[in-house]
Amino acid sequence: YDDNITEESPDNTRDGLASAFRYYVERYETDPFKLIEGASEQGFQWPLLGTEYFYAGSMDGYIHWPAYGFLVLEHKSTGEYLSDSFIGQWEFSPQVTGYHWYLSKIHEDVYGVLVNMITKKIPTAKSNWTTPRVHRVLVRKTESDLAEFEQDVINDIEYFKHCYTTDRWPKTTNPRNCVGGPGKSACPFKQICLSQVDYHKVDISIYSNLKIREEKWEPWKRGTE
Repeated sequence: YDDNITEESPDNTRDGLASAFRYYVERYETDPFKLIEGASEQGFQWPLLGTEYFYAGSMDGYIHWPAYGFLVLEHKSTGEYLSDSFIGQWEFSPQVTGYHWYLSKIHEDVYGVLVNMITKKIPTAKSNWTTPRVHRVLVRKTESDLAEFEQDVINDIEYFKHCYTTDRWPKTTNPRNCVGGPGKSACPFKQICLSQVDYHKVDISIYSNLKIREEKWEPWKRGTE
């Protein structure tokens, strides 16, 4: 906690997170699945068909559930309530689909992804919640979905290369990506879009709240060293 939380908020306190974790382990006292040994915080990379590219990242872990087979285990904590829309979004998440896509490359008996959710909000004596504190959903994709995902990733890479080559970086069309909202942080660089200064000439050191990573960001190497 001390190494990862730099500033407390109503949803990020030591006591609050301890309460949420206590509730979680009491709610799921036993699980019908087992975590695959060595598969916690596991980095991965796999070649994209017919290209020189790789899809890479890291997953929370993957499990074997006898009733289903192999599944990716994806943990999600949030300062939001676990509303129907929060729960339902993972059916459409490319992150979740990407995990299923990768696991299907290394195992035959793959069912999908188990998304394991918990809210950091803590109910009080006056709370009248209509949403759960914890929830789980199974997300499963078809072979067609996984093939479409792979092609979409290839298309995205080609688009990024085009932006880099032309030095043209279109702004987001969703203003919530700029100012933030429930469960979404504001963009730390949003003032650049309001400035008349050429973004090439912006001195990154003016963002004193940002820490420059000293080493390369290589999440696909997690758990491999």
